[in-house]
Amino acid sequence: MEKIIGKRILEVRKRISDLNQSDFGALFGVKNVAVSQWENGETMPSVEVLEKVADMAGESLDWLFGREDKTISNEERRLLRFFRGTSEEGQEIVLETVEEGVKWVVCHLRQKSKPPSRNGQSGSVRY
Repeated sequence: MEKIIGKRILEVRKRISDLNQSDFGALFGVKNVAVSQWENGETMPSVEVLEKVADMAGESLDWLFGREDKTISNEERRLLRFFRGTSEEGQEIVLETVEEGVKWVVCHLRQKSKPPSRNGQSGSVRY
């Protein structure tokens, strides 16, 4: 696990700001040697540092630990930030709206793939 975390820390350091190990370490109050050891999987940073690194990258701790491969796109990050900033009632409305929208899209795509009916019309769309 240390190796994957080290690779992800290196990726964050390069992707976010292309800082050298000394400048990156300064963000966490450690020297470049500690950052090098993290990146090489020799030692593990504290939980607090891991949380900060994940936050810097806009990723989850699961991503940092290698339990999820896909990074979150900027669009997904924007949606997640909006969703989390909404009240519980608002979140329910968003979820219901998205579910209905997905049902509509799936139904619409199915209708497009069906051959037209005998009278030349594809009929009403249901979902």
